[in-house]
Amino acid sequence: MQDRCDCRRALAPEPFAAPDAPVRRVPDRPVDVLSVALDVSVDLEGRSVEGRVEHRVKAVAETVDAVTLDAVALTILDARLDGVDAPFSHDGERLVVRPPKPWRRGDEHVVEISYRGRPERGLWFVAPDADRPDKPLQAWTQGQDEDSRFWFPCFDHPQHKTPTEVRASVPRGLLAVSNGALVERVDRGDRTIFHWRQKAPHASYLVTLVVGAFDVVEDRAGAVPLKYCVPRGRRGDALRTFGRTPKMVELFGRLFSAPYPYEKYDQLVVSDFIFGGMENTSATTLYEYVMLDASVEDAADSDWLIAHELGHQWFGDLVTCRDWAHAWLNEGFATYCETLWYEMGVDPERGRKHLLDTARAYFDEARESYRRPIVSGRYDAPTDLFDRHLYEKGACVLHHLRLELGDEVFFRAVSRYVAAHRDGSTETVDLRRAAEAESGKDLGAFFDQWVFAPGHPELQVRHRWDAAAKRLTLSVKQTQRRDDGTPLFRLRTRCRVWFARGHVDRTFEVSDAEHRFQWDLDDDPVGVRFLAEGAPLVALDFERPEGFLVTQLERDDDLFALAEAADALGASGARGATEALAKALA
Repeated sequence: MQDRCDCRRALAPEPFAAPDAPVRRVPDRPVDVLSVALDVSVDLEGRSVEGRVEHRVKAVAETVDAVTLDAVALTILDARLDGVDAPFSHDGERLVVRPPKPWRRGDEHVVEISYRGRPERGLWFVAPDADRPDKPLQAWTQGQDEDSRFWFPCFDHPQHKTPTEVRASVPRGLLAVSNGALVERVDRGDRTIFHWRQKAPHASYLVTLVVGAFDVVEDRAGAVPLKYCVPRGRRGDALRTFGRTPKMVELFGRLFSAPYPYEKYDQLVVSDFIFGGMENTSATTLYEYVMLDASVEDAADSDWLIAHELGHQWFGDLVTCRDWAHAWLNEGFATYCETLWYEMGVDPERGRKHLLDTARAYFDEARESYRRPIVSGRYDAPTDLFDRHLYEKGACVLHHLRLELGDEVFFRAVSRYVAAHRDGSTETVDLRRAAEAESGKDLGAFFDQWVFAPGHPELQVRHRWDAAAKRLTLSVKQTQRRDDGTPLFRLRTRCRVWFARGHVDRTFEVSDAEHRFQWDLDDDPVGVRFLAEGAPLVALDFERPEGFLVTQLERDDDLFALAEAADALGASGARGATEALAKALA
């Protein structure tokens, strides 16, 4: 499988979901943020920032006697309310500004903060060094999960969404890119000021600023302007790497019944990025290894990462998880967008292969590290949640939901979910309600077993053939450990029996700890497959004769079934198994 260095994982340790971590709550929101305007001057060589941020807010609580912003390791120079100096306190993490008298519900006010600092996180600086004297001079932000507070005072939680403006003063000759549309670019002496405006509301962690010198290649996806900002000297590789973006934009807009929602879409390749990519609204930042040169274009692509971050423009940016406990609504969807692109934009079998790799990444973590519910409010820091349960299992659960509903209903449900919560924030129940509204089904049990409980089905299957009675008996046990809250799962399986000529299929439903299915056949079987068709989150232990496995490998048309047979043959090590695998590979 490709190294899954998407927006949270490159160069980062695998997180651990500690069972004894505290339960995190959604913080109170006494004010709504109506808009944010940020004026910032970036000193790349001094690795520092100085600026002023203006928050226009509206009181939501009945009375508000203090406004609290997140501001870590910044020096606060002054605070003003509605243009008048205001008292404030700052403990190094929280900035509290107090109005002269309490605000009443519905009151609107402007909070201005002037500050400076050398950010410890959130805003990162890149410069040449002894090991890499050719490294470019750059600065770039990485706000997820709650690191924007390190470079400007803000309401740094995903439930706060607001339009933003960023005016960035940078050394002349460098480009500064932020969210939304470029309003103005003005040269003043040895500095240039770039003024960007993002009209649609978005969360603080999605506010971006990238500063550096790039080769810029322009493209379009219908009416949407695209820019690929790549390292100097790599212009020729830009279309090789990003050239399929217009088709992705069209595909996702059609699947989700929502055209690309922002003024433009930039993809910026920077040096030393701490993750694979970050879906900042309308301006994704990507690590340098996304770039492809001519020597690898026939053997590799970066489409999975590009599709992942583009998918976030709908799932995460346009519709944002209300709290990190439900972050799979961001990451599971974005990861599933990888499979959707390969399936519908490249080749269906390529999509199946990618989904299989996605499931295997989750199984690795579940087998070797831990299992947890996808939705969990128990964590030490939000980043603890950004694991293979959130990404890969989340994507596979969406595929299971698609199988449960059928393609037409599934994509109607997703479109309903996007339309109902556009520019807002959601929890898992919102997706469930959209799916129930479109399908007419009660999906409570589905979400309970796949999203709110840990683990996955582990099926031990044994078979017995009664030649005299022409009866096949399949004994099925769910063997997953259940002392950690893992449930007995309910799932449908489609089994296949091959004969010397032809085959027959039959569907069984597994729901209990043990089942015994009997199947009367017209001929002796030469192969038996027992699999949850198209459902990746099922681990199977099915002992069969080598000949049965060879038949499945040679004659099955389901990629998951082929992979299951190949794995079983590979584990046997027998000479016949090796020959069958070599033949299949050829």
